[in-house]
Amino acid sequence: MWRLFKIIVSILKGLLWLAVVLLVACMAVLYLLERGLPAPLLHRLESALSNEDRFVRIERATFSLKRGIQLHRVKAFPKRVAGQALVSVDEITVDLALSPGLDASKRIRGVTLKQVVLPDLPPEQEESQELPELPVLAPFPLRVKQADILGIKADYLTATVATSATRVDVTEVVVYLPNPSFKLKVDGQVTIDLQAQRVYGRAQGQAFPDNLMPLFRILKARGAIEQISCFTEIKRPVDAHYTFDVDIETTDFAMRLDVDVGPCAYRTVPIAFARGTLGIYGTNIYTSVVIDPLSAQTADGAPIQGRLAYIEEVEGLKVEADTTMHIPPLFTIINILNEGELDCIRCTRPPTLSARGIVALSTTESTVTNQLSGKVSFPAGSILNFEARETTGDFTLAGYQARFSNVRGTSPSGGAITGEVTFDFPDYAATATVFNAALDMRNVALEEISQAFNVTNDRAGQVSGKIQLNGPLDERTIEHLAGEGHVTIRNGVIHRMKIFAGLTDYLTRTVPGISSLVDQSSGSMDFTIRDGVLHTDNLLLEGNIFSISGKGTYNIATDKLDFTVRANIFKQKTIAGRISRLITLPFTRLLLEFKVFGELENPDWSYVSIIEKITEGLAKPEQADAPKTETP
Repeated sequence: MWRLFKIIVSILKGLLWLAVVLLVACMAVLYLLERGLPAPLLHRLESALSNEDRFVRIERATFSLKRGIQLHRVKAFPKRVAGQALVSVDEITVDLALSPGLDASKRIRGVTLKQVVLPDLPPEQEESQELPELPVLAPFPLRVKQADILGIKADYLTATVATSATRVDVTEVVVYLPNPSFKLKVDGQVTIDLQAQRVYGRAQGQAFPDNLMPLFRILKARGAIEQISCFTEIKRPVDAHYTFDVDIETTDFAMRLDVDVGPCAYRTVPIAFARGTLGIYGTNIYTSVVIDPLSAQTADGAPIQGRLAYIEEVEGLKVEADTTMHIPPLFTIINILNEGELDCIRCTRPPTLSARGIVALSTTESTVTNQLSGKVSFPAGSILNFEARETTGDFTLAGYQARFSNVRGTSPSGGAITGEVTFDFPDYAATATVFNAALDMRNVALEEISQAFNVTNDRAGQVSGKIQLNGPLDERTIEHLAGEGHVTIRNGVIHRMKIFAGLTDYLTRTVPGISSLVDQSSGSMDFTIRDGVLHTDNLLLEGNIFSISGKGTYNIATDKLDFTVRANIFKQKTIAGRISRLITLPFTRLLLEFKVFGELENPDWSYVSIIEKITEGLAKPEQADAPKTETP
């Protein structure tokens, strides 16, 4: 009996252990086994997630104690419109807490999404439509693997999500952006307020402009795209602190970024760094981009400080800038006069410039004209081939004209130069640029003026006077040069100037030792220039003993002289000169008159003989007395 009892107990123990094993096995199977949700339950879930504007489709759904609820290939489509999915998720996993007595809002322990695609903002809803009421959920962790949200791609995203009836708070956001060379990480938070129809938040981290450009395209922020596209060759990720506010209904947005851009290029100009606060504001029509303050430095070390504001509505750029950099890269940065319109202004060292105003960024789309004003100074350079030092001036850019006024500078020899220069460039055509210069010179070296006209003859003396010049800025500037003026020369050395070599040789042969008496000289003349030909009727050069008067023309382009000059005894404006001129007038007219022609470097001095003068004198009366033929 006892043995039978022991057998029965052993059998019961075995059955109990078998039941335990079977129970554990069942629990393990239930924990690991994924079972598909019944079709009616799946349809009810789709209907619950759909509304009057969209419908949701779920390819299949499964449940397991280990993974929770899994929804596969979930897509939301707009109703009454054939188009792409509003949002699609390859897989949604909801980890549920099944503890009894737990509040429903706390049963979600986490959500994981894979392959999320949100290609565009939600479509505009009708005003009369009631706002959807969201379930109230306690904060839970969210994990996203591979996402493309409004064009911004992410390899991985983690966050904490909490919802109320009309609000979604996404905090502790960490986004890892794809990049083969750098680990790009962005932290932040986002709030979706359905009551106010707003999405707003903040973020900070590192990214490249290419990471954000798709978002600006979706927001139709053409202005932001154009300005950000100007940055190229970015060497390292951009450090940024970012706040944003988007109106879901109208897509109006406001973004503010504190950025630090490393080595890069802006409109092809190498930049060492650019720092500032970037504000991007847009409506569904126009965008404006404001950089205030802006602090940058070119790769050459030139600083740039100020404020820039791009206004898409007028396709214009408001500028407030102070910089010390060369003019061509500066014009390239602000995208104006970068076709060589002002190439005649050259600086051997970077000029200092301040500018305020607005510039037109497009010759076809801008509704504003260029209106810039400011001050410029450069330590060394040239204007229209006139070399200058320590030059300062005011400038204005209005429409198709640039004007430099109150210009003050010194020549390399120390002479003073003042005046103004105006450049006109119809339709910003560099080949059609015309200049007009009015200059006042004091004690400028004659050789420096000669170099400005590409004349290389040796000259000595200091020039003072007023000159007005105008002409086109092309390869034929000299041929079309025009102007007028009055100049005086002092401290010139006649016998050392090749142009007067013929005269000094003649005087030396005629009067030995006379060259030592004409060492120092001064001069003056009024002149006009037409099509590159200088004309004067009152050239006067004076030495210690002799003075030279003349008239004629000089073709600057072809380097051809055609002058008649006369040497007079004593200076013209002295008492001795006046008396001697009365006494020696016949002598000087007959014996000291020359024709000067040929090149300025080596002119020919042709003495006008007495016979030529007499013949010329007799020819004139004969021509006057010749009988006139009457017409019957």
